[in-house]
Amino acid sequence: MSFPEKIDVLDLIINVLNEHEKKMDMLVERMERIVGVLEGHPDFSEALREHQAQLEFQEEKIFHVLIVDDDQFLADTFEMLLEDAGFLVETAQTGNQALLKASQFNFDMAILDYKLPDTTGAELRNRLKERNK
Repeated sequence: MSFPEKIDVLDLIINVLNEHEKKMDMLVERMERIVGVLEGHPDFSEALREHQAQLEFQEEKIFHVLIVDDDQFLADTFEMLLEDAGFLVETAQTGNQALLKASQFNFDMAILDYKLPDTTGAELRNRLKERNK
């Protein structure tokens, strides 16, 4: 991949992340309004406390992401962006490396290159899904 193509990919990643951040901000605002309404009604107070306890538990969980790309620059870029966002990240450059890491860790998400040296991203996805059954 040429340097300009890498820059284009990074720009795309940044734009996607910015869009997701905007959507998350809108969702947070909506949730805050809903919580305000629920807090005003005593009938919902117990359900609200249970929900808040569940949210606190989810905030404590760190999501583990596997990045599989034979382009080290892209893998490192994804890793840096995701770690800065609070994710725990592992990288692999081949399908076999990815399968080995999947046997060592439980991943919440995988970002797969479509064309890897030893397999395709689609084939690797299927093998990872099969492992998690």
